[in-house]
Amino acid sequence: MAENCERLKKDLLKASKKASGWKTDVLDRLGDALSATQTLLSSLEEGGDGLSEDIEAFSHNLSSANEGWIASHKDYHVDVSRIGKSIDKNFMADFACSVVPDAFEEKNRRLLDQGISDHLLRQSRVDVASTFRQEADLLDDHVVLGPHLEIHNILEDLRQHRVQSAMDWIDAKCPLVLASTESLEVNTLLFKLLRLHFLSIIDGDITAVLKFSKKFLPFMEESLGLVGDVCKLMGCLPYRHDLANSPYRDLVNEKLWEEVRVSFRRNSCRLLELPLESPLATCIYAGTVALPQVIDLHMTMGNSQVANVETDLMTDIDLGERCLYHSAFACPVMRREMTDMPMRLKCGHVISFEAQEALRQGQKVKCPYCPTDMTVREVMRLHF
Repeated sequence: MAENCERLKKDLLKASKKASGWKTDVLDRLGDALSATQTLLSSLEEGGDGLSEDIEAFSHNLSSANEGWIASHKDYHVDVSRIGKSIDKNFMADFACSVVPDAFEEKNRRLLDQGISDHLLRQSRVDVASTFRQEADLLDDHVVLGPHLEIHNILEDLRQHRVQSAMDWIDAKCPLVLASTESLEVNTLLFKLLRLHFLSIIDGDITAVLKFSKKFLPFMEESLGLVGDVCKLMGCLPYRHDLANSPYRDLVNEKLWEEVRVSFRRNSCRLLELPLESPLATCIYAGTVALPQVIDLHMTMGNSQVANVETDLMTDIDLGERCLYHSAFACPVMRREMTDMPMRLKCGHVISFEAQEALRQGQKVKCPYCPTDMTVREVMRLHF
């Protein structure tokens, strides 16, 4: 599909370039015709000999200009007509071969309605989603809409440069976030929220500013990787009355707010155990990527003895990295699904990072399943 779009794009650019040249040519020819007309009018007003020759020359020039317009227009029209042919060649108008017949039948309707509702909620269209759920007869609105409405309100606060509701939400969901090694990303988000609030009050009472700055002390842990950011905040205090014209002007960039909104949305979905993108959006993306190959496959097998391409001939379609998802990891030591990194011990057993830290004694770790001792450096992080 992407290659087809590129081929069509080339034809469009060529036609656009030709149109620009044709327009310039027409304007030049019109200018010449207007100049010749004015010259003829002047000759007619002055009278004298040679008027017949002037009129004949004018008629010849005008006729030549007209023939030139027609020729250039034909040349331009060839490229314009080629666009339609390019569309017919590179795109199929009939997608009936890729439609699953029972996709919209009554038995699948509730699943489809649920997907549409979830997508509307992800787009912060809570009012539309609520009306849709009522019309679709989907129950438990207060259970489904509640978390999404709360997230929507917090994102609206962040757009208005208010961070308190976001910090309160994180405190409610992760009361021990700073003590948990598995919540590094949430810790970073909490720091960014505190930083934005700190910068919003930095021009006020210095006593209140210094008091608030104590909230950054927990982020001075080397493991969090935020020591440099905290030091930068403290270093900007002498310029607090004019940060925009100081060496710390990047701290008042609007991009920091956009970064926090994106980070909060991602972390809120993770804490609520929701996918970052709605299932409907993922299905549409996957279908868009797979559609050209499905159509090609159907055309290839159209004259064969295969009755149904979708069911009789299975084929792998690469959907790209966007549709790659990690498997869930349940730590055998902590006996629950973990969100932190799985760690491979020297002996081959795999436990969570939190379990490793619990079993750690100084720089030594002992496998809970086999009596194998190892150093922390011999433990490797697993990527899967």
